[in-house]
Amino acid sequence: MRALFGLSILLFSIAAQSANAQPTIQHTLYRLGVEIAANPCDTQARKTVKQVQNQFEEKILDERVTIRCKNLALVKYRAKSHIPPHEILESLSLNAPHAKLPKEVAPGATRGEVLAFAGNPLESTPDTLQYLLNDEGPDQQTVVFKFTRGRLASVAWSWSSH
Repeated sequence: MRALFGLSILLFSIAAQSANAQPTIQHTLYRLGVEIAANPCDTQARKTVKQVQNQFEEKILDERVTIRCKNLALVKYRAKSHIPPHEILESLSLNAPHAKLPKEVAPGATRGEVLAFAGNPLESTPDTLQYLLNDEGPDQQTVVFKFTRGRLASVAWSWSSH
C-alpha cells in the first residue's frame, strides 16, 4: 500500500511538472508565425486570390490567397470543400521587425541573439539557421533565419505539406 501511495505521488508530481512546463522553442517559433499571420499588416495590404484545383476533388476549385504589405508576404490555402472554407497557412516571410516578433529573432538581430533565443538549429550554414516547427507527421514545417553581413535579414516560415 505504501509503495502504491509513493507511486501515486510520483505520477502526480510528473503530471504537475508537465502541466507547468515551458513551451518548447518549436512551439514558440510556430506560435509566433501563426500570431503574425493572424494580423500581418499594420498598413494597407495587397491581396491576390488565385483559383487552384483541389488535389483530392477535381470538381472543387480552392484558392491560394497571397497578402503582401511592406516587408511581409503571407500565403494561405483556402479549402473550399469545407463550410465555411478552411484556411491553411502555407508560408510567411518578413524582412523587417514586426510588433509580434521578439527583437532577438527580428530582422536586424545578430546570429548570436537568434541562437541565444532559439538554441541549436536543425541545419546551419554561414548565412542561415533552420529550425523544425513540428516533431511528428509527414509535413516538415520550418522557420529559416537568413543573415546578410552578420545581421538577420529575413525570417521565413513554411507550413507547406508538400
